[in-house]
Amino acid sequence: MDVWPGTGKYLGPKRFLFYYLFTGIGAALVHYVVFYFEIAPVLDAIHHFQENPSIPLFKEFIDSGSFKVTSYEIQNHFNAFRIEYNDVVATDLCMPFNWP
Repeated sequence: MDVWPGTGKYLGPKRFLFYYLFTGIGAALVHYVVFYFEIAPVLDAIHHFQENPSIPLFKEFIDSGSFKVTSYEIQNHFNAFRIEYNDVVATDLCMPFNWP
């Protein structure tokens, strides 16, 4: 069953296959370019933190617009991490981190 019966018949089977593959690959490339520009600031912030880890730099990363929690599962993992992190900081450095 043709999705667009006229397009396949108009172009012929070889040209339609080329058109179908070309548009599919083009859509994939556009998707990855957009994804890269959405995730690049987050990756830059993570690499910046990894080069010089510190509590103020971590707070800056969490408070920046680059860090956004978009699902409940990620939010639950982050909350569990936050509790464990505060326990470690409170016992090791005696200075808890104020979370939003």
